[in-house]
Formats: sequence, structure tokens, C-alpha cells
Amino acid sequence: MNINKHLLWPGMIALASVLSACGGGSSNNTTSASATIDSASSTNTGMMSFDITVSNATNNQPLAPVGVALHEAGYSAWQIGTAASAGLEFLAEGGNPAMFLDEAQAAPQFLTQTTGTAPIGGGGSETLSISVTNAVNLHLTLAAMLVHTNDAYTGVTNMPIDLTVNESLTFYTAVYDAGTEADDERAVPGPDVGGEGFNAARNDGANEVRRHPGVVTRDDGLLTSLLNESHRFLDGGAARVTVTRTQ
Repeated sequence: MNINKHLLWPGMIALASVLSACGGGSSNNTTSASATIDSASSTNTGMMSFDITVSNATNNQPLAPVGVALHEAGYSAWQIGTAASAGLEFLAEGGNPAMFLDEAQAAPQFLTQTTGTAPIGGGGSETLSISVTNAVNLHLTLAAMLVHTNDAYTGVTNMPIDLTVNESLTFYTAVYDAGTEADDERAVPGPDVGGEGFNAARNDGANEVRRHPGVVTRDDGLLTSLLNESHRFLDGGAARVTVTRTQ
């Protein structure tokens, strides 16, 4: 029987340990979901397998292919108030998680990784399967770009995963600004709006990860924007993620 261990709504997302990537404070980003989760303290010497279902909770903000890493405690892919890494910039501006996951793999806490197969449209979902052995204090890092933005992404980092077989954890992910590209809504990627993807030049004056302020769009009066009302999103709930331990 599948048990939903913790259902965490957007308003419950705290800026401490879950997604320490965007918004004011220097805490690690794993609190939005980890506030009610106890970290595993023992070594799991056998095989552990998980299904991770990522559902797009927006109307018309496709999520680029998701990057997922399992690792031990102590690795964070971003920190609120600090500059984004090159891999996070590449993911947030262009949607490709490869460099982001390469950075995770270089960390001593890294265990394994996987990626989504395609963008996830509004209301859509994808389930990724991943396995690991000999895990100590297993943690999750997951991120995906919001395609119709300059450098917005959603996800969690350094979030503890303490589940028994057939147990599930469900949470919503907040939206973060990588702080690498100005949010002018003009050079945003996507086949239906045009624009560029990754650009190595950083033209956001803050140059630090923070919570995303949201989009304005031309329907809101920003006539130079390529976006319309359908591209708006809730700050605290761009994706709904369910992690189920299957083995």
C-alpha cells in the first residue's frame, strides 16, 4: 500500500534547508519539504530504488528536462544569496541539466543521477526511476528550468529522503531566479515565443540566487514582454514531486 508520508503545500515551503537557492538568506534550500522530515541516520547497505514523479503545476510554463541527483548529506547545488554555479546557470537559462549534474557528480557526497527524457508541459508529468546502494543519510537534489523565463528554475537541493519500502513523500517546489540574466521577458527560450537560451554573459546586477519575483507579461502592461497571462506561475508551486521508495 502506498503511503503518502508528508504532503507539503507551497505555503509550507520554508527557506532553511530545502531550496536554499533563491530568496534572501544564506540558508540551505532544503526546508520547504524537509521541515517535517527527519534525516536518515543509519547506513542502508542494500539496494534502494525510487520512483520520482514530477508534475508540472503551471498553466503554460513548460519544465525543461529534470535533473536528479541522489547524494549523502552535505552537498547543496545552490545557496540563497550567493552566485549560481556555471552548471546552474546553464540549466536555468538553457534548460540542459548535464553540466548541473556534472557538478553534482564531482562532489564527494555524490551517489547517482538521472535526467528526464523531455520537457514537461503544463499539467503533464514524468516518472523517473533511480537506484542506489550503501547510502548514508540519503538526500535528493532536483532542478528544472521554467522554459518561458530568462533564468528561472524550480527544485530542491540537499533534501533528506528517509523512506521505507512503499512509502511516499510529496512536496511542491518553489521557483528561484538564478541571478544570471535580467528578467526582461524578451530573450526567453521556447518554440512559441522565440529568444535565446544560455548566454555566458551575466547581466543581472544582483548575480545571486534568490526567490523569483514572478513574470509581469504584456497582458499586465509590460508591452516589450514576449509572455502573456498564460505564462504566469505561483511562486511556491511550480512542480509537484512525489518520491516513492519501491525497493
